[in-house]
Amino acid sequence: MMDVAAFTKLVKSAGILDNVVEAETPALLKGGLVFSVLGEVNINNKQLKLCISASSRFPLHAPVIYFINHNEYDRIPHVQGDGLICYAQEDAIVLDIDNPIGVIRECLKMAISTVADGFAKKNEGDFYNEYETYWRRLKDAIPILTVIPIDDHIKVIHYLKIPNRDIMFAWSSEIDGEKILNRLITNQNKQIRHYYGVFIPLQKGAKIYIPKDDEELDINHIREITLTNLSPENKKRLEIIQATGKIEDLLIYCLPQPNDHHSLFGVRVKNIAFGKHPLFSSGRKFSLIPLTVQRIDKEHMLTRAGTGRKYLDKRILVIGGGSVGGYLCDELIKSAIVNVDIVDGDSLIPDNCYRHTCGIKYVLMNKAEAIKSKLETFYPHANINAINTNFETAFEDGKLKLNKYDTIIVATGNATLNQYLNRLFRVEASKTPVIYCWLDPLGIGGHCLITNITQYGCFQCLYTNEDLHNIASFTNKEQPKSFSKSITGCGAAYIPYGSLDAIQTAIIVVRNLLRIFEGEVAQNCVESWKGNADLFLSEGYKLASRYFQSIEELERSKHLFYQPNCTICGRQRTDLQTE
Repeated sequence: MMDVAAFTKLVKSAGILDNVVEAETPALLKGGLVFSVLGEVNINNKQLKLCISASSRFPLHAPVIYFINHNEYDRIPHVQGDGLICYAQEDAIVLDIDNPIGVIRECLKMAISTVADGFAKKNEGDFYNEYETYWRRLKDAIPILTVIPIDDHIKVIHYLKIPNRDIMFAWSSEIDGEKILNRLITNQNKQIRHYYGVFIPLQKGAKIYIPKDDEELDINHIREITLTNLSPENKKRLEIIQATGKIEDLLIYCLPQPNDHHSLFGVRVKNIAFGKHPLFSSGRKFSLIPLTVQRIDKEHMLTRAGTGRKYLDKRILVIGGGSVGGYLCDELIKSAIVNVDIVDGDSLIPDNCYRHTCGIKYVLMNKAEAIKSKLETFYPHANINAINTNFETAFEDGKLKLNKYDTIIVATGNATLNQYLNRLFRVEASKTPVIYCWLDPLGIGGHCLITNITQYGCFQCLYTNEDLHNIASFTNKEQPKSFSKSITGCGAAYIPYGSLDAIQTAIIVVRNLLRIFEGEVAQNCVESWKGNADLFLSEGYKLASRYFQSIEELERSKHLFYQPNCTICGRQRTDLQTE
């Protein structure tokens, strides 16, 4: 195991620092750091004293570097109050663990470059780009969740303390804050009293107070931030709002960043006692609590969903809440497609808990309602409408207006029902893309059929043969026995497949849905994935020739399922070439 002498030798060999010596520094007080070495380097006639420290797991973990004499110079970004230099995110750098000298050398170069940029004021904007980080380090700061749309207008907001948690929640009137609150709080037995605060947008380019580590917030800082960085209209509006006496107040600030994003931070003002607001008076006693804002508004959270906010207005109908349908809804929400209607009249039975997105907590509950309950609990902006009946009844009762959906996904796994739906959609939703998805047994594969993109090629085309065998399936039409299995009798018969198979199929459906939205799907097609066939073959079953096609062959032939003699889509033409 490396000791401090060996680590000191490595630092010297890196050739970056002068006057390298072993040292006990504040770095050793940080958890897990066992080696600490001091050295010096000159940057543009400024002599820097640096401390480089490492844990016992170095070089698996990057060294920690401190700017020991930072207080001798003007404050610069990315240097904390104790001198710690934030030169890189640890998960953003790759360390060559076989070259510890190289690791030390490159990390020192990055740290020195960070300080040099600060001296040259090249990264001064980072004070504001990372303002929330600085605010978080204020003394006694507590978190607050917010659902407040970002705009340029001062507005009244609501806030409260979430029961049994050291956290607050604030929302604005144009948001259904109560709905989000109900998802944050479980077992809420009584109405929680809420108060009123103010959302305060600062002007673009505002240069405001930069907090120091563990500093106690001062009202003068708040007055300066507020009164010198508001537009005249907002300042007048703030004076009107704050003219009404109150016990306490909550101020949420929005700072436009140089990188065109926004920093949100806040303060809770207590003990106002119905007097004049502290922003506009002095000489009175009250307390200030800094608040670190965690945004949970839709626009902010779903930016990180991979698809951004492009599909927030899309609405999807999912028919079937079984294993594939459940995972489908899960992935739709995670892809920022938050408006989903799901129809299913069946209940989740205990036997299916291990291959369904909803587990034992939802057993014997209607599948659509179970999916809605779970996903709206997990994801605050999920907007799921559960229709607890079969599709035929829902449609006949007028509960489903097919023309309001951007895409319809059929995940019933029932070929007979799907043929009925195919006929219906050709009439009632002829301009709406429809995706049918299903699994082959025992993990050999899964499929999704994309239709209604072009006129020809539909679900019925897959069954336009004497055997009524799905021509896209990886299973041979001739089998020695049924795929259905039963443990306790006919009433519990099932087709064997696992959760991973359902998830994989849900993934290809959602990926293709996004391709449809992006205009990348030009014609109807069948997309398939292939799994391992060993278990399938060991059971004595036979594979179709399509299973033996390569991935490239499956891709090339995915449009060729159309049948000219199809009774649904084949009447208007007699050959493929006319499409």
